[in-house]
Amino acid sequence: MANMDNPLKVMILWHMHQPYYKNLLTERYVLPWVRLHATKDYYEMIRLAEKYPDLKLTFNYVPSLLDQLYDYGHNNAVDRHLELSLIPAAQLNDEEKVEILETFFYANWDNMIKPNQRSAQLLGKRGLHVSREEIIGSRLYHFSPQDFLDLQVWSNLVWFGYLARQEDELIKSLYQKGVSFTEAEKLKLLERQRELIRQVIPLHKKLQDEGRVEVSVTPMYHPILPLLCDTDVAKVAIPTIDLPRERFVHPEDAVNQIRRAVDSYQNYFGCQPRGMWPSEGSVSEEALTHIMEAGIKWVGADEEVLAHSLRLSSDNQHTDVDPRQDSKLYQIHSYAHEDQDLKIFFRDHTLSDLVGFTYSRWMPNDAAHNFIQTLGKIGAADLSKERNVVNIILDGENAWEYYHNNGYDFLSSLYQALTGDPGLQTVTPSQCLGDNMQSSRLPRIFPGSWIDHNFRIWIGHQEDNMSWDFLSRTRDYLIEHEHDSEVTPEMRQLAWESLFIAEGSDWNWWYGNDHFSGNDEAFDVLYRQHLKNVYQALKKDAPGYLDFPIIQPETSKPTLSPVGLIYPVIDGVITNYYEWIEGGIFECDKMGGAMHKVDTILKKVFYGFDHENIYLRLDTSIRMTSEWLANKSLRFTFFASSQVDICLTFPPDIQKEPFIKPAIVLSSSVSTDEQGLHEADIAAAVRDILEIKIPFANLLGDDKQYIEFAFKIKENGHQIERWPISDVVRCEVPSPEFEAEHWFV
Repeated sequence: MANMDNPLKVMILWHMHQPYYKNLLTERYVLPWVRLHATKDYYEMIRLAEKYPDLKLTFNYVPSLLDQLYDYGHNNAVDRHLELSLIPAAQLNDEEKVEILETFFYANWDNMIKPNQRSAQLLGKRGLHVSREEIIGSRLYHFSPQDFLDLQVWSNLVWFGYLARQEDELIKSLYQKGVSFTEAEKLKLLERQRELIRQVIPLHKKLQDEGRVEVSVTPMYHPILPLLCDTDVAKVAIPTIDLPRERFVHPEDAVNQIRRAVDSYQNYFGCQPRGMWPSEGSVSEEALTHIMEAGIKWVGADEEVLAHSLRLSSDNQHTDVDPRQDSKLYQIHSYAHEDQDLKIFFRDHTLSDLVGFTYSRWMPNDAAHNFIQTLGKIGAADLSKERNVVNIILDGENAWEYYHNNGYDFLSSLYQALTGDPGLQTVTPSQCLGDNMQSSRLPRIFPGSWIDHNFRIWIGHQEDNMSWDFLSRTRDYLIEHEHDSEVTPEMRQLAWESLFIAEGSDWNWWYGNDHFSGNDEAFDVLYRQHLKNVYQALKKDAPGYLDFPIIQPETSKPTLSPVGLIYPVIDGVITNYYEWIEGGIFECDKMGGAMHKVDTILKKVFYGFDHENIYLRLDTSIRMTSEWLANKSLRFTFFASSQVDICLTFPPDIQKEPFIKPAIVLSSSVSTDEQGLHEADIAAAVRDILEIKIPFANLLGDDKQYIEFAFKIKENGHQIERWPISDVVRCEVPSPEFEAEHWFV
């Protein structure tokens, strides 16, 4: 660990961000996520920080999120989920009941719903995976008015953080009661939501005024600034990328989004912001110039952007540069334009992603200890500690639903370790600037984001490009008609505001095949509504193409289902092209959600069956050598008549002998013999790929038509990946007529 007289500086930035869910023309919120994350994350995170006086943290807020928080706290903003929550349960009509059963279980089932007996019971009563038709046909009438009232309460209650559950008497009492809530209790709960939301911004301001945290900012509606300046910038990282038909070149919009952010920040915090996390860490030389012109002193970016910027700045631009060499990653860098200078803090990609994607599956103390150990290794190798800082920058809200107790246990252990170790010093970026820490000049900046140092998430896919074309056409129309005689200043302002909202990055996050939310269609509708609002604000008819979804049907679902029976040879290699061609596919590397995991070990899982067995094939992004497999284990969990876990560990000589002997674990007290399942009946092999055959006839009751499964990878006993992240793959059990029903030429 670093010497206590010269501690290693650690900067942690939590980025807080939601899309703009409000329809400006109706003044209603389409989705409830700002309100729900406010009580679970925004309030919780700053309250937890308040408990550690010696801890220095940075919180980055998107100004449009601050506006929405203020709207909920002070203007009685409503969304559809809140409207449905407020209706007395006995007065709900059938359509409202169906909508509640469809949408009120949108939360992490394992960590938010299932730990509570009543909410888990209600989920089970509705069914884990049911269609609207099934709800209307049977499930709806199994719910009593009290069931609906309890569901209205629980669907809001689970979105309160751990601290509120421990310290707020109302929240604590409702958790303890658990069932048979009253309408009066429900109304008290919903009012407590607004009370906590009203505290979020003042708490951040208080701690910033006390010098304990720094609050930084993102451009107004979270746009990708380099793409606003010129969509052709995407070609720098990916020369062959497909771009929209209409090139978007509007740096003046980037300037507007930045300056609006500065004005908003001054309104809420009473001072000029010093720092900015550009949306998705997206930077370019032109974007940074506009940021400097707004008076911003520092920005954050990703280490992959640093690596490519160092290469651009070197004499040999074709040679890769490792930013960790000579601790370049941990130096503060600067970029200058004319007489202005901007400091850049590059995030440690590995440490940031460990918090965002990996530690949630570890024991909290183990995860915190591993984090501190990793810092110790950095400090031990650091030759110039007085000028260096380790930067951890990541999403500050979406990760915690995957942690036990909303991340409280992990964060508490981490904060205690950070403040209790004399070899570590938590700092804010402005504190580093105030200490006059040295910086290294970067003559060139590579244009890219924190995801793969490019902009592929937001441009290049057919759906992304279509959204850009619609944005361009709408903007051109606004320019053409904003000064028509009948257009008032108020109409013009509303039209431009709607356009700036549509420039946000969130809409294209869900387009294409990179991410899947379960709400993709709702985001698509809202994006097109913002564009329609531009026309409607001018009292014009919106073009008809905005009535049709941008999302194409084939990209709305993350898996392909089996279309025929398969009979693969279990040998760890692709024996022939056709052996898996009629199976289903689960694409792990395309299953990002609100957070994006750049690297996944599993790329694709193929699955299928014949009439007696289910088959699984795992394709990995890393070659499965004996050395790599040595400390790994794999567990398949099947949910059918009972839960069955099939565990694979890998012997040292796996490359010589690719066939694996699996172990079976039943969650119930039924033995494997009683279950009718025997390890000798299972075949598994690993070479280029991993293949496994499992007889499933005896896993199923007579009435089972589906089998559900998930799979986990562990390293040294710690889970490092689970797929699906918080769900299951549902697989149809083939009927005797399956081949006839799926026959095709």
